[in-house]
Amino acid sequence: MKFINKVIIVALLSGCSNGDIRDNIGNKYDEKTKEEIKILDSIDVISPKGSQILSKSHKSFEFYNLTGLWLSSVNFTKCDEFKLYMDLEYVIKKIRSTDSILEISFSLLARCGSSFLFEVELLDKGTLNILCHAYDSFSDCRCMYDVEYLLTNKDYLEGLNMDKISLKYISLNNGERHLISSFYNE
Repeated sequence: MKFINKVIIVALLSGCSNGDIRDNIGNKYDEKTKEEIKILDSIDVISPKGSQILSKSHKSFEFYNLTGLWLSSVNFTKCDEFKLYMDLEYVIKKIRSTDSILEISFSLLARCGSSFLFEVELLDKGTLNILCHAYDSFSDCRCMYDVEYLLTNKDYLEGLNMDKISLKYISLNNGERHLISSFYNE
């Protein structure tokens, strides 16, 4: 037993070859880590500047693939004048639909001078969720912005033997669902 203990102690204390193996593994790990850091440093994440449509987002592509509708443009008013708004977060004004377009007009409460990121998503079968993220403003005042989304039918699903999902409800920023047909204005 004493002999085995001595052999183990000698092996642990003399561990030159084991140290070399550990150094090689450590060096390989360090090299790989340095390589990954170089790759991450080379990827430029572009921060948004101004208002823009997030046309390449997963949500927008998924919505397009399931409905054939593409968010092609967004118009909104600039905040010109401060008004006192209490609990009103948004108001859907009207929805106009034809075979080729879906036009949605609404008002949205946000900080004065905000920029926006615009997006659409399908929440569940038949609910269009309008996403309008305000950012880039540190103002204390709040303004009501008038926003208009224009979705165009790209006929993507024609000939693919797939049924388009028909939209029955609408919500804004994951808020309350409303029946789309109640906002139609001819």
